[in-house]
Amino acid sequence: MENKTVGILIGAFVAILLGVVLVSVVADQTEKITQLNGVSNESISLTTVRGVDSEINESKANISLAYSNIGSRAWRQANSYCYITNSLVKNASGTTLTSGTDYQLNTVTGQIHFLSTAAVNQSFASNLTSINYQYCPDNVVGESWARTITDLIAGFFVLGILGIGIFLVIKLTKDELE
Repeated sequence: MENKTVGILIGAFVAILLGVVLVSVVADQTEKITQLNGVSNESISLTTVRGVDSEINESKANISLAYSNIGSRAWRQANSYCYITNSLVKNASGTTLTSGTDYQLNTVTGQIHFLSTAAVNQSFASNLTSINYQYCPDNVVGESWARTITDLIAGFFVLGILGIGIFLVIKLTKDELE
């Protein structure tokens, strides 16, 4: 083998190794900008909406979720992909509350309106309710076609690395045969 061939082999090895490392970084960043974020067991205090008899006062039963995830950004409220999804509300004893019966969740603004029902009015010391949900992070790609294209980037990156490897093998084989 000539020095030229050894140099090409070392260069190819380094390029492919670097490419493999970068693929994981590209794929990780792609997932972050194309997927919804999830929140589990966020606590919501019911003290502001309870009356003196520890039951829900429906006239003041609106609570905004205490997270900055939804915010008032118009682009989130205008894009249905960014509405709150997969919400699950539980009272302090762990009983799952029923959407539409025990509470109403505005998936655009993140406001929960609790209704005066037995499941909500259970007397518990902590006055806490928890919610699980998914939301749009700040840097999410909002358009579905753009998310699809972005998801393909890592695959094309791998195909590019594969193409470089095949090209170098053909080049080295051709040089060795001559």
